[in-house]
Amino acid sequence: MLAKASVFIATSLDGYISRLDGSIDWLNEANTAVPTGEDCGYQKFLNSVDVVVMGRNTFEQVQTFDTWPYEGKQVVVLSSRPLTLPDSLANKVTISSETPTTLTERLTKAGARRLYVDGGITIQRFLAEGLVDDITITLIPVILGQGRPLFGRVTQDIPLFHTGTRTFEFGFVQLSYRVAGRAEYPPNAAHLAIFVEGLQVSRVEPPLPKTHPPAERARLACLSALRSYHTAYGNSSPVLSQWKDFR
Repeated sequence: MLAKASVFIATSLDGYISRLDGSIDWLNEANTAVPTGEDCGYQKFLNSVDVVVMGRNTFEQVQTFDTWPYEGKQVVVLSSRPLTLPDSLANKVTISSETPTTLTERLTKAGARRLYVDGGITIQRFLAEGLVDDITITLIPVILGQGRPLFGRVTQDIPLFHTGTRTFEFGFVQLSYRVAGRAEYPPNAAHLAIFVEGLQVSRVEPPLPKTHPPAERARLACLSALRSYHTAYGNSSPVLSQWKDFR
């Protein structure tokens, strides 16, 4: 199985990740309203990935930050043109001209299990090759009117499953999705727990005693989630079809 590819990114309300010149001053301004210590789940997400994959434009933007944000992570920059790395990043960053599929296959063979894909064009390329598993978009309450869009033209629709919404009192709204056909949920307690968390199922009706074994609690919670899915989507639910043999 190929390493999972995840997107975690912020956009303006009208879907832009930067201004036409690449500036993210609007994002920096919005971040001044974020309380100290709040990162909207970014660090938890970053801790879950093995490799960061980004495009040249994103890499150049990151180099303007005060500190290198990917300490301890392998970083791959996709670029079709030669790129000179500063000495401080020579042992932290590699440059690649591989296709997303070829790169993902190579990183998987090297032991990577989850990739963080960043940058508009890079995300679009991974989507076009059917490699993106999940997408988390944090909407910033500003309309830019023009800029560099997160998504571009696609040759066919890319259906998504909504897995969660978080709202923040400072105005940000975070939307989470899984890409149809990509997410897999093997029937074991650990993956059931992840599945239930993704659906934001916080309790089972009737409530379970705390003495129930974790595996049984996860199983019953998952069944509760499936019942909710059946109510919302009927027998056509892709999730239900994946779990039709689960009891």
